[in-house]
Amino acid sequence: MDETTLADSKTLANIENISRFIDSETMGKIINKLTDYADIIPENKLASLINYKYDLNSTQINKIIGLLIDIQAVSKIYNIALKGLKDLDIEYISNIFSDTAFPNNISSYISIRTIIENRLSHQTQQYNINMNKNNTSMAMPLNELKNHVKIYKELSKDNVTVSTKTQHGFIAASLHDAYVILMDQQAWWNDRTYRKFFFDDSEIRNTKLLLVSGKKIGSLAIINGRITETLNYMEKYKTRKSEVSNDNPESSKASENESEHKKNRINSEAADAGTDEYNDRMLATPFGRQYGKKIDAILDDIFGSSKKDILDDIPDSTIHEKATSIYKIYTDDPDRLIHEKNDIITVVEKLIHTDYGIKTFAEKYIHPDKKIPFNMFFTDGLKNELNNFITEIFIIYFKEKFSTIFRVIRSTDMIKFACAFILKRIYSKYGKDLGVYGFYLLRSIGKVGGIKV
Repeated sequence: MDETTLADSKTLANIENISRFIDSETMGKIINKLTDYADIIPENKLASLINYKYDLNSTQINKIIGLLIDIQAVSKIYNIALKGLKDLDIEYISNIFSDTAFPNNISSYISIRTIIENRLSHQTQQYNINMNKNNTSMAMPLNELKNHVKIYKELSKDNVTVSTKTQHGFIAASLHDAYVILMDQQAWWNDRTYRKFFFDDSEIRNTKLLLVSGKKIGSLAIINGRITETLNYMEKYKTRKSEVSNDNPESSKASENESEHKKNRINSEAADAGTDEYNDRMLATPFGRQYGKKIDAILDDIFGSSKKDILDDIPDSTIHEKATSIYKIYTDDPDRLIHEKNDIITVVEKLIHTDYGIKTFAEKYIHPDKKIPFNMFFTDGLKNELNNFITEIFIIYFKEKFSTIFRVIRSTDMIKFACAFILKRIYSKYGKDLGVYGFYLLRSIGKVGGIKV
């Protein structure tokens, strides 16, 4: 495959083959499900994401997975099977991100890189133990890993049992390939964290080939371009197929009706969402078209200057009364906090539009009547308790403000996607102006969605 295009005839043939049983719109939805995916994906989970309409057989699912691997939309990684078998488990990492220019601005990207680095730390230790090396934290030589890959492939082909040493070498090689793609750097071999895991050689620098597949390493932007080309090619295939069908009048009429229906639905969705004003790929997803306008309206209400004007008119004594009330409930019975949403909303929004820290908040609103110097009263224990209290009320606040969204979205995956979407909108729209408590909100959203922020 060429670095930037789908020039490989085998890849194009695979796309045409897949286009016989799914269309570009369905493939687009699969891509959207994998965009900004913040976790490692087990093989059965990836199959369920692909077969979300429950109309594909296992052969068709495997063809789609094969194509995603081919264009590097996902990386295939391996792990020791936990079933008592001697084979390896297959897992996947999504390389599809909504902002390939600045992936470090995306919480899910940071999360998945952290997960891979943690797994590499463990695998480095396991590799060195199995190789009987004295230093278990020593970086793994790439020439050794390449040799393990060669042996693993040869023995697997002949259905011969593979040694534990070779298995661990092959696992490390697959993690290497996934990590290099995620790093998205021209000279990844100079990265300090990379050198902690791998001892590089000149050959891979010159060829820039992945250890397992032997294909050229694609940047996140190149991978994103391949995805776009894949969807475009599928759409062209559909058009050619439709033109052939037009020779049949009945088929032509059905195709015309379907096309018109789809066009009307898409136009309707676009009009309802009104998200064209932002040049953001996440807003072009089905989720973004359906909920983007509503989410932005909620965020405008939270961060807008008109809200600050309203809050400035509320006396400090009122904020003090509400803050001390919910803090006492928190210390007595945290489960009752959920019933104090109105007071929590007022206090949280006041905090979001202030620029002081926890100490000032406690001194001003929670314990304003202390006779001793507040520095003596403000112990580490109290600081931690207040930190937990603020996090808890921010979680309640977030769930309440976005309750219209979460009443519809119930699955864990969709909640995680919604939270990632909201985080991205906050970063892109208000990131430069976030104060101390803006970051409390980000952290609370991450906790609700199971995303490390």
